[in-house]
Amino acid sequence: MKKLLLILLCLPFIGFGQCISGDCQNGQGTYIYATIGKYEGEWKDGLRHGFGKNTFPNGTVKEGLWEDDILIEDLSSPYNRNIENLIKEFVEKRVNEWQQKGEFEKTTVYLERVNEINRNAKIKEFQKAAIESLKLDFLNSIDFSNIELGDYDADNETFLLKDSRLGDLVLPVSINEAKEFKKIFSSYKFLNNKAKVYLFDDNLKKRIKCKSNQKLKDIKEVSEIKFDKIIISPGIDISNCRLANILKKNLSKIFTDLDVFFSFYKNKSIAITGTNGKSTSAQILHEVLMDQKYDSRLIGNIGNPALSEKQITKKTVFVIEASSYQLDYSKIFTAKYALILNISPDHLERHKNLKNYVNAKFKLLNSQTNKSTALVKENDSLISKVIKKGKFKQKIIKVGTLKNDKIFNKLKNQYFLSFGNKENLSFILKISKILKLDNKKLFRTLNNFKGLKYRQQIIFEKKNLTIINDSKSTSFASSENLLKSFNKVYWILGGIPKKNDKFKLTKKNCENFKAFIFGNNYKEFKKHLKNKMFVTNFVNLKDVLKKILLAIEKEKLQKNIIFFSPAGASFDSFKNFEDRGLYFNKLVKKMINDKR
Repeated sequence: MKKLLLILLCLPFIGFGQCISGDCQNGQGTYIYATIGKYEGEWKDGLRHGFGKNTFPNGTVKEGLWEDDILIEDLSSPYNRNIENLIKEFVEKRVNEWQQKGEFEKTTVYLERVNEINRNAKIKEFQKAAIESLKLDFLNSIDFSNIELGDYDADNETFLLKDSRLGDLVLPVSINEAKEFKKIFSSYKFLNNKAKVYLFDDNLKKRIKCKSNQKLKDIKEVSEIKFDKIIISPGIDISNCRLANILKKNLSKIFTDLDVFFSFYKNKSIAITGTNGKSTSAQILHEVLMDQKYDSRLIGNIGNPALSEKQITKKTVFVIEASSYQLDYSKIFTAKYALILNISPDHLERHKNLKNYVNAKFKLLNSQTNKSTALVKENDSLISKVIKKGKFKQKIIKVGTLKNDKIFNKLKNQYFLSFGNKENLSFILKISKILKLDNKKLFRTLNNFKGLKYRQQIIFEKKNLTIINDSKSTSFASSENLLKSFNKVYWILGGIPKKNDKFKLTKKNCENFKAFIFGNNYKEFKKHLKNKMFVTNFVNLKDVLKKILLAIEKEKLQKNIIFFSPAGASFDSFKNFEDRGLYFNKLVKKMINDKR
C-alpha cells in the first residue's frame, strides 16, 4: 500500500452557548449549546467532565462518562460496556491493594493511614486514574475515517462533526481557517481509503486527535518514513515551515488537493483564477450552469473541497476557483477550460516576487492540452507578456470588457454596473457562448444574481445614501474596479497595504473623491493618494464612519456613496476580511438606527 503524508493545520474540540442552571464550571449544571443541544451533568474547568447527558437538537441522547468535553464511554448505547461498573472494578481493585496491611507496618500506623479521610481521598484519586486510563484507550482508538464533517456555523465559527460513537461534536475553526480545514479533512477522508495516510500538523499549538500510528509528532518521525506522495495544504509555504528541509529534498513528491482531485476525476472542469473577481465569477458561472440543468459543483477556494463531493457522474461539471496557493505546487491538475481574469501584484509575501506569482497563475494554462480552451483578459500587460513569449498548445481566446453586448444592455441588475463586475460578466458571457447555453435562461440568472458577501455588496440604500461593503478588497487594484464607476464617493480604506501595490487612477478620475484612512498604516496609503484627492485619517473605523455620516448630514447632497473598500489586508485589527466586513455592517446598522 502506498504511503502518503498529509501536512495540515487543525484545532481542538469545544462548544458555545449558555449555562441555565447550576455550576457549569466546576460542579453540576445544565448548559444550552448553540449547535449541539442541552447537556446536564458534571463539569470541570468549564468542560463536560464526569457523568452527564447530552440531548441533541434532533432528539438523539448521549449519556455516559465525559472527559474534557469528550464522551469516553457511551451508556446510551446497548453495545457499550457499563462505564460505572468499569470504574467500580478499577477502584475496588486499587483500594483493596492499598488498604492491605503491610508486613512491616505497625498497626497504629496502618489504622492512621487507612482512616476514613484518607480512604475517601484515595477513592477519588483512583477514580481519576480510572478516567485517565479510559481516556487514553479512547483517544488511541479514534479513527477520523469514521467521522463525517457537518455544516459550518459561521456565527459561532464551528464545524459540526458526526460520529456513531461520539454523537455530534463541535469543532471550533476560525473563519479564516475554515475553508482550509474543510479541504484537508476531505482529503484525509478520501485518501485514507486509497492508501496509508500519515498526518503532520505544522502548527505546534493546534493538534487534531487521531490514531497514534497516523499522527507524526516531530521531524524525526517524518524523516524515518519513505513516502510515495506528500500532499500539502495550500496554506503551507514549503520554504517557511517546520518541514522545509525535508520538503525541499522531496519536491517531486509534493502534490496538492487539486492534483489528487484530478487523478481520480477526469470530468469536464472550468477553472477560474485571477487577482480579483475569481470568487464572484465562479459563483455566477455555477448559478448559470445550475439554472441550465447542469450537474454543476462549485469547488476549490470558494466552495466545497473537491474530494468531499459525492454522487459524481460522467455528466458532472466542476467549477473551480483556483488560488495561486493551490496552483503553486500543483503538478498534474488540468482543466478543460481555464480562465485568467486579470493579474496584478498580490501575495508577494508568499511568492517572493511578481514573476513567481504570475507563474503560479499560469500553471492553469501550462498544464492544458491541445483539446483545451483558455480565456484570458485582453490588454492586461502581465498576461499579454506571458502569452507573447510562451508556447501554448490550447486555443486561447482574449476577452475584452463588454461595451455594447445585447445581453449586457438588457440587464437590470445594478450589481453589474461596476467596472470590475463588467469584466467578470464578460468572461461569463464568453464561456456561456462556448458551452452553447440558452440566452433566455442566462439572462434570467444574471438578473437574479445577488453577489457575494463583502464583495461590492450594497448593504444600505435610501434616497440620498448608498453604502457599499467591499471588505474583500485587499489591494488598490480591487478597489479601483468600482471606483472607476463613481463620480463622487466617500472612500474608507485601511489595514495592511500590499507590497509594491500602486494606485493607478489619475487625479482627474478622483476629483470628487474623499479618502478616509483608518488604522496605524495610514502613512503608506496616504503617500499614494494625497496628490490625487482629499485625504484624512482616523484611529479606527468607528470614528471614520461617524465623521462621514455627520458630513453627509451637514452637506445635504442629493446623492452620497460610502464605499468601504479597505485596499489592504485585515490582519492588523481583524481575523479576516469576513470579520472586518461583519464589523462594518454592525457599525452601519447601529449608526443608521441611532439617527432615526
